[in-house]
Amino acid sequence: MKNPLLSIIIPVYNVEQYLDECYTSVNNQELVEEVEIILVDDGSTDGSGKICDKYASNKNTYVFHKENGGLSSARNYGLSKSKGEYITFVDSDDRINTQSLKDIIEHIRNISTDLIFVNIDKFYKDGTMVDIGDNIEKTGLVGDKNECIEHLHSRPKFPASACGKVFRKAFLDKNDISFPKDRRVAEDMGFMFRCMMLADTFDKIDVPFYYYRQNRENSITSQISMKSFRGVGQFIVDSLDMYSIDRIPNDTNAKLMFNFLAYEYSILLWQYGHLDKADKKEAYDFLKQFSFVMKWGRSRKSKVIRLLMKLFGIKFASTVVRVIKK
Repeated sequence: MKNPLLSIIIPVYNVEQYLDECYTSVNNQELVEEVEIILVDDGSTDGSGKICDKYASNKNTYVFHKENGGLSSARNYGLSKSKGEYITFVDSDDRINTQSLKDIIEHIRNISTDLIFVNIDKFYKDGTMVDIGDNIEKTGLVGDKNECIEHLHSRPKFPASACGKVFRKAFLDKNDISFPKDRRVAEDMGFMFRCMMLADTFDKIDVPFYYYRQNRENSITSQISMKSFRGVGQFIVDSLDMYSIDRIPNDTNAKLMFNFLAYEYSILLWQYGHLDKADKKEAYDFLKQFSFVMKWGRSRKSKVIRLLMKLFGIKFASTVVRVIKK
């Protein structure tokens, strides 16, 4: 295939139960001939690799096998092989709306936008669909960069997932944006933070697109551990290192975007209460050292959490956050 408009990168690791559903949702669509589908088998030990090979006979599908390196490694490998003007990522246990590609392709055909948001729904085993809740609006992304950042930072949650977005490949290449290579959990966060900080143009395509599977057994996102805590914590540290000096944000946009650091800090407070006793000292020390990030939280919830921490301490605030989460 020469010069596809869109590359869809699907990292694959031990998902034989879900892979057919995922691939079919992508491939059985109108205008799929303008899309290249890149399957990166990241050293699967089940039948996922053979299932990938079954799809390789389709002219728009490219299958690569590599040693296991983790999700970030597989996505970066897919990026290195992609030829599309635009890139999107689909995790192999998720799926996309089978009517969505036509709308997306027609939208991006004559534009040059760095970062495009698309609608995401969570779906459950019983068929229930729930909007992801980031509340990003197309009308909030039509102004200049500062206005777009103002809109994004005011949303109720950090749009941390690389899935459900469309990226201009030239933008990613120009800014050398890729996923972290240290096999951390929460690898999307730094990637998305950099994209939002460095993008000059934003857009939103208001079509149902990405369906994010919930409560999958053994999925990384369903497990709370010190590894997951460290992954989110490293995102906070990296963001401060890149966009602040002595805890002072580099510019107005960084100060606004640090609202998302406060959001993720509140997630760490929730995780703290679920950690093993042996890990809690390390986690508490981190929470204490970086408690200052809550001053950038703009939501009512962030302000309440900050007040609770000030009056009653981190451990009490963690308990309250767990109750709210339930």
